[in-house]
Amino acid sequence: MSRTRVLIVDDDPTFRSLLEVTLRRDYLVSVAVSGEEAFGKAIEWKPDAIILDQEMGDGWNGVETLRKFRQHFLLKAVPVIMCTADNSRTTVLCSLEADASDYVVKSSFSADVVIAKVARAVTRPAHI
Repeated sequence: MSRTRVLIVDDDPTFRSLLEVTLRRDYLVSVAVSGEEAFGKAIEWKPDAIILDQEMGDGWNGVETLRKFRQHFLLKAVPVIMCTADNSRTTVLCSLEADASDYVVKSSFSADVVIAKVARAVTRPAHI
């Protein structure tokens, strides 16, 4: 049985590394630094889950990237967990309305919470 694949998309190298270290024991992990890079990598690599930063400086933001994922036949059912530094109700709702599976608030990062959210995302039936 092959290991579950998780794609981490974040332009912040420190947070990206933190997520990678947190998840690599249990999952095959790949990383991308922008939405555009993530889109191409996701099509090629076929992740089982994606952790996606909401605010990225260059190129597509997280919500735009998520919408692109949902429009592509290979990616539309892949669970996407949004990461945000902004825990306002508006930001969280924006992620969920764009069809995010879940979200993580960076300011209250917990490795255990991230691991649990990824595990839950990859065991749920696909949504289309």
